[in-house]
Amino acid sequence: MTRNKVVQVPCDDGLYKKIKAYRDEKGLGKDAAAARDLILFALRIIEHSDDDEGISTRELLETILSYSVKAQYVSSLVHYQVFNEDDNKDNFEKAKEKHKIAMDKSNEKIELILSGGGKEV
Repeated sequence: MTRNKVVQVPCDDGLYKKIKAYRDEKGLGKDAAAARDLILFALRIIEHSDDDEGISTRELLETILSYSVKAQYVSSLVHYQVFNEDDNKDNFEKAKEKHKIAMDKSNEKIELILSGGGKEV
């Protein structure tokens, strides 16, 4: 039976605190498990960063952000339409207009977040 290779990496207090915080957040028992998870995660990102056939991590995250924000606005729109039945009863054009407004607001929010202006989603 062969032993696993061991990599010892000295780190300053700041880096160690981040590793320890990750370990505690994920409920991992040892620093080594946290470091292993973080290294594997970073390597996956690096391995796929030069993949010309796929989309970049940033593009993927922007797509996820876009769908998440739009879903948030659509659910608000649906909530409005359900609980304001008198205002929207048999008024499909008004509903379409409100949907367009919701989509425009979601796109503005996405641009704000991507430009660094909106930290909370």
